[in-house]
Amino acid sequence: MTSTGSTARKPERRQSSFRGDVFRLATGTGLAQLIGVVSAPIVTRLFAPEAYGVAALFASLTLILGIVACLRYELSIVLPEDDSDAANLLWLSLRTAMIVAGVTGLGVWLVGSNVVAWLNAPEIGSLLWLLPFAVLVHGAFSALKYWNTRTRHFTRQSVAEITGRASGTVGVISAGAAGFTTGSVMIVGAIAGNLLAALVLAGQIIRDNGRFLLESYDRRKIAAGARQHRRFPIFGTWAALLNTVSWQLPILLFGVFFSPAIAGFYALGFRILQMPMSLIGGAIGRVFHQRAAEANLRGELAPLVQNLLKMLAIAGLAPMIALAIAGEDLFAVVFGGNWSEAGVYAQILSPWAFVWFISSPLSTLFGVLSKQAQGLVVQIAIFASRLVSIGVGTWYGDVRLALALFSITGIVVYGGLIIHIVRLSGVRALSVLDYGILKALLLGIGLALTLVLIDSQAGGGIPLIVAAGVLVGTYFALVWRDLLACGQFDGTS
Repeated sequence: MTSTGSTARKPERRQSSFRGDVFRLATGTGLAQLIGVVSAPIVTRLFAPEAYGVAALFASLTLILGIVACLRYELSIVLPEDDSDAANLLWLSLRTAMIVAGVTGLGVWLVGSNVVAWLNAPEIGSLLWLLPFAVLVHGAFSALKYWNTRTRHFTRQSVAEITGRASGTVGVISAGAAGFTTGSVMIVGAIAGNLLAALVLAGQIIRDNGRFLLESYDRRKIAAGARQHRRFPIFGTWAALLNTVSWQLPILLFGVFFSPAIAGFYALGFRILQMPMSLIGGAIGRVFHQRAAEANLRGELAPLVQNLLKMLAIAGLAPMIALAIAGEDLFAVVFGGNWSEAGVYAQILSPWAFVWFISSPLSTLFGVLSKQAQGLVVQIAIFASRLVSIGVGTWYGDVRLALALFSITGIVVYGGLIIHIVRLSGVRALSVLDYGILKALLLGIGLALTLVLIDSQAGGGIPLIVAAGVLVGTYFALVWRDLLACGQFDGTS
């Protein structure tokens, strides 16, 4: 099929503000995250850290392969001015995901047993044949999300994520309550939830854009798009692979050199640590990617980046401080005493998470500015720093040392990434330090001192957790106008 003579209506692109798009996407993501938060105390009481660790190891394999399933062609979907060209980039991404999933299946058949032995998790062996399918689902969902980002129908993605998370969680809890408390149950539940999310999003896109996508299909345009955007697979794929491997490196190495239980502690600690950051940062990053592509064409990228930087810094400061001080107590009370070690891991990593939260949306500019090679260099530096940090901790047999080095080196590397991105986009560094940032810093210092005082007097526990919640809420009430001001830079309301 070709676009010649097509009568299908072109996809409708919603007209909305940056702030409105972030709110819609964050609301859906927030509800999906809320399902995870509410269910986590139940899941951690049904499943032991060992089972949690086994599921985390399988998820790590899925994420490492799934992130490159489309060879990063999905990132190019938001770039063309012509919707027909973008539609063929979607077809290219889906086709590539099928090929990568097939290669994954061949790899499972050839070396699957060796992988299971290396991971020190025999339970995964019986489910490793599901890995190619999980990779395909991950890749397809990613491609569909970027088409959805292009058309600005962010409510679709919210519905899909909520549906998938709710169904997967209900399935896992139901199986656990029935006495099936192995890591395999958690693995199957996660795959089922991801599949349903992808199907829900695909159904909504087919309903609204299906005819246009079919009539736009053109093999020549697909080939042309593959050539035009070849920097994504050449540089972006390796950058994404290194980034994901470095993210999953602690789980893999802790499982191999320590135990699945240690991997489980880290997986839960990192998941909870990531929630408040990814709730806002993930939504902002997806909207920012689309807006940055448009702003770059108009020569208006610097104001966009400057306001985004301030928004992220203000939004991430209070959650980071609260977790750094009250993390161990929070985990012990909410998830059970046997998960307090996961809270310690969250405390150690929280300063790094704050810097990562700021840099993550900004890193999409490497693709927008066609600087994928620089992005690859950054990912190599990140991977090397994490490998060395965890390697040193493993050598000394000290998980906490590994995480402390991980956090310190991460702050250095991601801090350098932020500075580099700011320079690339033409933002003057001092222009970021305005009244809103200074006010947030002063409030953050007050929040930290208050929590330390309460901890020393009350000895932690529930009083510290309640105080942290109240203080974080107060912080956001005081900086809310500053956050709204940062969201008005695109000239819309």
